[in-house]
Amino acid sequence: MDPGPTAGYYVSRMAEWLAGFDAQATHVRPLLARSCADPDSILRAARQRFVDLISRLPYIGGDENHLTRELVCSARCLALYQVMRDHGYTAAEVGKILYDAVPALLGDGGPPPQPLDADALMRRRRERAARSQSRRYPGDWVYSFVMGDGVAFDYGYDFTACAAQELYHAHGADEFLPYYCFLDFASSRVAGLGLQRTMTLAEGQPRCDHRFKLGRATEQDWPPPWLRPRLSLTLSVLPQTFAVCRLDPAAEIPAALLSSGFVSITRTADELSLVLPEEAVPGTWRAERGWRCLKVQGPLDFALTGILAELSTPLAQAGISIFALSTYDTDYLLVRAADLDRAVRVLAGHGHILAGQ
Repeated sequence: MDPGPTAGYYVSRMAEWLAGFDAQATHVRPLLARSCADPDSILRAARQRFVDLISRLPYIGGDENHLTRELVCSARCLALYQVMRDHGYTAAEVGKILYDAVPALLGDGGPPPQPLDADALMRRRRERAARSQSRRYPGDWVYSFVMGDGVAFDYGYDFTACAAQELYHAHGADEFLPYYCFLDFASSRVAGLGLQRTMTLAEGQPRCDHRFKLGRATEQDWPPPWLRPRLSLTLSVLPQTFAVCRLDPAAEIPAALLSSGFVSITRTADELSLVLPEEAVPGTWRAERGWRCLKVQGPLDFALTGILAELSTPLAQAGISIFALSTYDTDYLLVRAADLDRAVRVLAGHGHILAGQ
């Protein structure tokens, strides 16, 4: 394929594509600002990354293919993901920010007006799907049209090849593709399209089975199924700042410390370890200060397994270190004070509940 027309098509419309990027960035910025001191620098870098991606997109028919805009949108999200990943964000964190930005980006006006009547609209959908089967353009979507019965669904598509999947794979972003695909549910909710889907190519399944019913509630919501915990836990943030202290194993514990509220004491043959409010720690003690504490709402059944794993795994994936404590009734996680807000967002994004939020 001659690369000239490919680059020429996208580059000639660069102002239009950048306007779309800027519109999305406007709604991403306040969400990003919750976890980043300088969101504008990330957005500027992502904008430049998007410009770089545009000229390398595969040509899939230009204006004759309504999915060209979808490919540009996938590149826009890819650019944001790549730059945010470079700044330490996980795929799940980027996915949540983009998901939350969709309603503001699309507005709440419902589906756009259609110039065609219902029968003509169905014919066009069927014709577009049939054209995709010719595979005229490498890197395009390939899908079939599925007519509904008006009860279970009105119409649907079965995608067997995905341009976004190929693009993300080519740029080493396979881990983000499922999150990009999950944005469909946010868009469906805004437009009242009633999307249901049971499988996706992004998750290694043989097809993406989109089924639409106008006006039906879009039930699928964040978090995506692969993030949902086996146990959805309710947590609260304790108000104090804590210190983790180490003393010699035979050291005496001042009695006054036992009235400090939250105190954890562990004595072994090698050390005496204490966790207590930072202001109660004597200045001469060896201590790691500046910890905040997340408490799991209890009491927890002793038969439950994997409680700490449900919390520690997503935090580890986000690069957040923890200090874990267990008591008879429940579990506690200490995180660095600087990591608290992000830890709360990560855990909420994985389906856990933060009391008072």
